[in-house]
Amino acid sequence: MTAKHGHHFGGAFFHDPTVRSQAARLDRSGCVLLNIGRFRLAGTTKIAGTPAIPTSAPVWLLRKRDHKIIQRTRSDANGNYAFEQIPHDTYTVLAFDESGTYNAVIADNLESTP
Repeated sequence: MTAKHGHHFGGAFFHDPTVRSQAARLDRSGCVLLNIGRFRLAGTTKIAGTPAIPTSAPVWLLRKRDHKIIQRTRSDANGNYAFEQIPHDTYTVLAFDESGTYNAVIADNLESTP
C-alpha cells in the first residue's frame, strides 16, 4: 500500500488524506474559539496499479498521542472516506484490506488545523 507521501507498504494504495477546519471564530475579547468536533479528515483508498483502482475498505482514525480509536468508517465503492466532526488534534489513519492480500496502510501525523 502507498501513503500520500509515496511510502510503499505493500500492494494497495492509500491516497489523499486531507484535513479541513470547518470552524474557528473570535469571541468578543478577540480570543480564538475552536469549536471542538468541527474538523474533517478525508481521503481515498485504492489498489495500486496503472491505473489505481478505487476500493472499499475499513478505515480507522486513531488519536496520535495515545492511539485511541476516535472513529471507524468504511470507504465507499469509489474509495472515498471521511471522518466528520472530529476535534483539532494529530491523527493516524489505518486502512485495512479485508481479503488479507495486502498489509494495512498507515498514514501518520495527520494534523488538523484551524
